[in-house]
Amino acid sequence: MNKNLKNLEVQDKLGYKRWSPTKEQVALLEALFAFEIRNPNREQVHEIATKLKIYGEIGEYSVYCWFQNYGYREKQRCLKQSTTTTSYSPLPLLPPFMNGKICCIF
Repeated sequence: MNKNLKNLEVQDKLGYKRWSPTKEQVALLEALFAFEIRNPNREQVHEIATKLKIYGEIGEYSVYCWFQNYGYREKQRCLKQSTTTTSYSPLPLLPPFMNGKICCIF
């Protein structure tokens, strides 16, 4: 049997559950992100996870992933806003001398 498959079976037996952050955890993580902590190092991740455990179960890997995902989503939001707010004038399809007239040459 595949080793990864065995690991999944063990996780199922142990009741592996995906992390769902509490409101307090999200608020603190967003505050840290706003405070210019974008890519915390291992020591910072450990410290953040330790402080967030007060509000519920959380692992260091979850903290690391949260910062990666939130940073990516924030970047996408900024790109989307910049493209929707940028005004541009489309190039005309017909040359100016045609003035909107359709001309056919046979």
